[in-house]
Amino acid sequence: MSLRDIARRLPFAGRCAATGALAYLLATAVGLPYPVWASMSSLVVSQESLDETRHTIVGRIVGTIAGAVVAVLVGEVANQTGVGTALQIAAAVGLCALFVKGRPSIRVCLWTCPVVLLTISPGSSVAHTGLMRGSEVILGALAGGLIHWLMHWMTAGRSRCPSTTA
Repeated sequence: MSLRDIARRLPFAGRCAATGALAYLLATAVGLPYPVWASMSSLVVSQESLDETRHTIVGRIVGTIAGAVVAVLVGEVANQTGVGTALQIAAAVGLCALFVKGRPSIRVCLWTCPVVLLTISPGSSVAHTGLMRGSEVILGALAGGLIHWLMHWMTAGRSRCPSTTA
């Protein structure tokens, strides 16, 4: 890789580094239990263009909410009937898969189900876990979008400034 290639990639690398760190710091500051999901989500939404990032954020949020809701509903029914974890995952993922075929932007709901169902802390409820995992992912997605928008705005603003040379 040439120095020119590296220079062209620096803005994207800087944006990814900043967004991963910001999402972690925000999740930690508000007391979310697994800030790793915020950091990862911020990086998943970081795309090449601002429009692609916006599109990815919308899909990430919609898919995360859908997956968390399905996982919570399946988990609550399972708690009443004694269904095991593997069957809960199969049921939740299967339900989500019915809706995501042909909609790759919301496919995150497929892995949100096992994430929610497998990270329930002792003494916690599936509903609380769904809320926490959803909050972590959504906060990360929004942090990723914010950093991309700020960098886009700063770059666009700089390119529109009149020249200061005489």
